[in-house]
Amino acid sequence: MVQTLMDLIRIPAIAPENGGEGELKKAEKLDETLKTLGLDKIERYDAADKRVPSGKRPNIVAYFNGKSNEKLWIVTHLDIVPPGEKSLWTLTKPFEPTIKNGRIYGRGSEDNMQSMIASIFAVKALKDTGTEPKRTVALAFVADEEQGSKYGIQHLIKQGLFKPKDLIIVPDSGNEDGSFIEIAEKSALWFRLRTIGKQAHASRPSTGLNAHRVGMQFALELDKLLHEKYSDRDEYFDPPETTIEPTKKDANVDAINIVPGEDVIYFDCRILPRYNVENIVNDVNRLAGNSKTRQEPA
Repeated sequence: MVQTLMDLIRIPAIAPENGGEGELKKAEKLDETLKTLGLDKIERYDAADKRVPSGKRPNIVAYFNGKSNEKLWIVTHLDIVPPGEKSLWTLTKPFEPTIKNGRIYGRGSEDNMQSMIASIFAVKALKDTGTEPKRTVALAFVADEEQGSKYGIQHLIKQGLFKPKDLIIVPDSGNEDGSFIEIAEKSALWFRLRTIGKQAHASRPSTGLNAHRVGMQFALELDKLLHEKYSDRDEYFDPPETTIEPTKKDANVDAINIVPGEDVIYFDCRILPRYNVENIVNDVNRLAGNSKTRQEPA
């Protein structure tokens, strides 16, 4: 188990949104591992994506037959988040897995390779002990979990694989003794704010329009509006409130003495199910429309 996990960590599987080549190389290595287990069936459901060199985002489904055709799905994902600033990896390197004090360190070791390995070897244990489960166990290894799931679980849903009586486990979080089980999830919303101004020299700001300032002001105003309007709490969730966070920011200008003419800020929102996501999108668009009248140099 340790060796298989470390072999997978060595293979980056980063989405094209983050400058990666996708999950194909990791999927090919995983496919080799699955074929050694003697499972009943292994299938591939690739989603087309021209942004990656292979032109496809791989999804693998492996089956271990049980007494019933009704399935117990265990869904894990192939892709990982980028390693970030590599100079901050001071004790280990992201894609050179290292064992220290009984733990494996490396990008993707926790999210989501450890769950993937656990699901594979759980099925291996059933097979090795001659145990026939009540349901057919279906292991789904999906792409694109970190960037929206369009090429992963959404692609599998479109294939009609999941049935109303199936059970689904997504071991993407938990605790050491296994007592943490989450049976509900929030809605996710990502959006980008793009502000267009007029570039100018910073010594003559009145000749331009600072898109960075306008973008920051709008982002703060929007942040305040959404937090106030969508402030309900529900202790069923952890955290118990809708989270609304400005996160990523694109670079605007290269020089410090230039007033930027364009600025881009991103938001990550995890929304309680009582709220309609479309209403939040409409609030963003409405505030953006009202803000157009303020496009004057500061």
